[in-house]
Amino acid sequence: MPSTVPLSLWQRLSSLAERLWEMKPWSWMREWQIFAVRDPEDPERLGFVSVMGSGDAFPAVSVYLGREALFDFRQIILHPQDLPLEEVGRKMMLVPQLMLSYVQREEVPPQDLEVLKAVGWPLHREVWPVFRSHRPAHYPWFLEEDEARFLAVALEQTLAVAPLVRAGEVDLRPESHPTYYLRRRTEHEGEPRWEGRWEKVEPPPLRRVRFSLPESLIAKATALPQGEDLMEVQMDLALEVGPLQDQPDQRPYFPYLFLAVQPGERPQVLNAKLVRPAEPGALAESFARLLLETLQQWGRRPREVRMAPRAHYVQVAQWLSVPLAFRVRVEPLTALPERWASIVKKP
Repeated sequence: MPSTVPLSLWQRLSSLAERLWEMKPWSWMREWQIFAVRDPEDPERLGFVSVMGSGDAFPAVSVYLGREALFDFRQIILHPQDLPLEEVGRKMMLVPQLMLSYVQREEVPPQDLEVLKAVGWPLHREVWPVFRSHRPAHYPWFLEEDEARFLAVALEQTLAVAPLVRAGEVDLRPESHPTYYLRRRTEHEGEPRWEGRWEKVEPPPLRRVRFSLPESLIAKATALPQGEDLMEVQMDLALEVGPLQDQPDQRPYFPYLFLAVQPGERPQVLNAKLVRPAEPGALAESFARLLLETLQQWGRRPREVRMAPRAHYVQVAQWLSVPLAFRVRVEPLTALPERWASIVKKP
């Protein structure tokens, strides 16, 4: 089997998938009709459930993990005009979620076939369920036990909430934001039961990226001579060189690409490195170290560093600009975009 999930939990998931397929809630629910589920084993943990598959889309149920994931998903699905079309896929790669999707039998990966046959999924079915974990900057991968448990909880609540939506007893509308219909487990006369009520979901805390660097690294860069040079710098998901996998049983990932270029008639690549996904603070530190490394290799400090409006860690460059005395300009870049795919190849 492709994970450590117990067979009993796979049986529970497959049974829920079969019941959802028979119910077909996507025939009356839309992906923006989101409701919340509180994890009974971790009350601080919220999952936001979206049923997809209306129209010609293939059906699926996604559980977006946490308030930040909810707000990111809302921006992508409800305000697509705020993002260039090519950015939508990149943004979705950063939204943590658990997913049940349905595919044709010939599209089921061998590992999933092994599990589904073991739990007795009807072999004559043309449509089979696939369960996946989506983590930021990682390829969709097999569930871990805790993920499988929480996905099962969310699917059970989908079976409970969908009929209420169809009957008009629960009205899930985007205008209700930031109030959401939330399912939680309580006790009544010593017996556990689930109930739903409307609750306000506070926005996630402001994203503050914290990191530190040895003063010696900054002092070494400060000592470099400064000219009138310009530098264009970017670090973002390099989807075109992924997914990469260190070991066959490890979750594949999409690397970040750090790229620094001196613009001109013949742009000069100053540094190009792949960076493994990590927590925001660790990624910010990687960016700062790579920028300082680039200056050391170049042998001077630029007068100006340019970064694209969507670039990661503009704030890090601005922080370094104070001791290193360069300007940071945020504007569309001229030398970087066309060079990405040709600079870094898969190992």
